Amino acid sequence: MKIKSIFSALTIVIVLLTVASCSYRRKVTAENIQLDPIYSSNMVFKEGDSLRVSGYCNANGTLAIKLQDGLQFVDADNAGRWTVKFPPFKYDGIFSITIEGINEQIILDNLVTGELWVVAGDLWLENSLKTLESKTNLTGRGDNQDVRIYSPGSLINNPAGNRVSWQVHQISGISLKEIYPSLLGDELALLKNKAIGIINLAHVGTAIRDFDAGEREQAGEAIDGYDIDSLWRAYYAGQQSYKRLADSSFRGLDRDVLDRRYDDWEWSETEFPLITGKRWYMKNRILWLRKKIYIAEKYKTSDFTIEMGTLRGQFNFYFNGAQVAAFKGESSDYKLTIPDSLVKTWTNLFTIRMVAGDSLSGLYNETPMVYNADSSYRMQITENWRIRTYYEPALPTVQKNSYLWPRVFENYFLKFKGFAANGLIFAGSVHQYAQTNEELITSGIASIQELIKSDNYYLYL
Repeated sequence: MKIKSIFSALTIVIVLLTVASCSYRRKVTAENIQLDPIYSSNMVFKEGDSLRVSGYCNANGTLAIKLQDGLQFVDADNAGRWTVKFPPFKYDGIFSITIEGINEQIILDNLVTGELWVVAGDLWLENSLKTLESKTNLTGRGDNQDVRIYSPGSLINNPAGNRVSWQVHQISGISLKEIYPSLLGDELALLKNKAIGIINLAHVGTAIRDFDAGEREQAGEAIDGYDIDSLWRAYYAGQQSYKRLADSSFRGLDRDVLDRRYDDWEWSETEFPLITGKRWYMKNRILWLRKKIYIAEKYKTSDFTIEMGTLRGQFNFYFNGAQVAAFKGESSDYKLTIPDSLVKTWTNLFTIRMVAGDSLSGLYNETPMVYNADSSYRMQITENWRIRTYYEPALPTVQKNSYLWPRVFENYFLKFKGFAANGLIFAGSVHQYAQTNEELITSGIASIQELIKSDNYYLYL
């Protein structure tokens, strides 16, 4: 009798579950489910905000949306547009969202909640970030006039005079204090215990990266007579000219635009010899030196030689945007060859990147020379050099996957949806970068540019 009762009870439970399942399935009528592009796995939703997911399906279709143990049914409109909102919540771990139709389901996994920050504007690293700690309501005035805070799909703060609107799609990164301890110290208490990533396109406190030929092709070939650095400076200085400076390849910029931005205030005059020990401000920095060299057409009969003489340290040499030599060590008679194909009639730009290490690093020759094969052209290039220094903190030792971007200091000509972006910072929860995208992290991605272009890491404007 007892066994029969248990069997009857189990039968009733099975029947009820079957009925509930059939009822649940009858409610779902959606087909061809699509999410808005801003949503994907590994996202960070803003902590404390209503969690919203939206997309398309067939007209008037009904979807089932599962968030952890919660379930909502949502109906699409006549155009197939649907949106679901969950109440504000804070989730301390990793969670997932499942969107179900009749015969398909989309799962957004590895999701977290956290703080999302996007900062755009000149010199934001030094000026704007340090003011955030004491600010709970950013008004967009005074020190915070260039600070904007966004979460996916919604504008949190919109100061007057915005030139660019941002939406954060994918957030991930390494600890800010791990990579900028000397610049920021303990001044980011507001972002304490957050996993923070930076791409600094304004190159405040960072060094310009050396582009190889392939990267130059992707970023846009240097315009005749200008190296990568001068192009970057033109790009960065053109804050009022976003659309004009952000075409797909930088081709189409007229020479006047570049000339007006060539001699900006951050470059200064210098002279040879240039030795680290005699210039305290150079130590532990990256130095960029540049000089215009004028060569008439009649002298372009062969390759040219630049005689640098005595030097010590690590150097990269560029001529009209192309790297022509690299040297690490010490030499008393260093020379480099400039192929005739790189030499332009009249204006040429010679650029040197120097790593200022110990006190003996430097360029010792007081009279560097440039000449052609038959010496019909021979000229000292001693005067009218210009210099700029960059602080380049030591990178953290990469021992585990939690450091997602060990090369975070590298700058690129980045454009999103055809617009230029000069600076951004973003943050998520501490859970995110410990368990997300192990394949990407361990695959040895060599550049932020590749990471940005991958499916999971990009921005929408």
